[in-house]
Amino acid sequence: MEKRFLMAIGTSFRCLPVLLLITAASADSASADPILVNAGTLSVNNGDPSFFRFIGNGFDFPAELLFGNLPGPLRTCNPCSGGAPVDLSSHLTGSIGEWVNRPDFPVQFNGNTYATVFYSGDVVFDAPIVVAPDPSQTMFLRFNEGFTFSGQVTGFPTIARNTAPLFSTALTGNGTVQFFAAAAGGMFFFADLDYKFAAENGPSPTPEPATVFLMGTAVAGAFARRLRRR
Repeated sequence: MEKRFLMAIGTSFRCLPVLLLITAASADSASADPILVNAGTLSVNNGDPSFFRFIGNGFDFPAELLFGNLPGPLRTCNPCSGGAPVDLSSHLTGSIGEWVNRPDFPVQFNGNTYATVFYSGDVVFDAPIVVAPDPSQTMFLRFNEGFTFSGQVTGFPTIARNTAPLFSTALTGNGTVQFFAAAAGGMFFFADLDYKFAAENGPSPTPEPATVFLMGTAVAGAFARRLRRR
């Protein structure tokens, strides 16, 4: 009986690397899945600071938008003439924003809070191309269209963004883009832009890597106990 017990233990340890490999693969998959943005906005308004805020289950990413990342409509309609195509999409990349010394309104991710975060990322608000009306026929240009959102956001503790990140995650979502411009001198000039995320019920929360590892370890333990009973 002792010999069978030792053989069973040896078999369980030989199987353990396989179980750990399966567990590690599951953890990588869990961390790579995009999480849903179901609240928040990206807003650019004349005379006010530009900002974005991405909110979802377990995270809140507020930031001042860095000037180098101009949303699409500011590039295609500031100014624009009647009949001009206006791309309502936006692509933000590189150093996209920062949130500095804000302990009263911190960045949150996965149970952690940060007063200062420097964001890097690559995110896309995918929206239609529309056509500006004749400015001689209307004083204002208004568009209200749907968008889909996807991308990757990483937060760093320093402005150099060359240290280990505080967090990094893929995001997804959708909502409505509202664009407003006013006519002057036969042209339209930008006034207001808002990408507003829609509230949706997302998928069931994905287990964290540590949780998946504990599940895998429990399976390994149960497997060894079953072998000992044989």
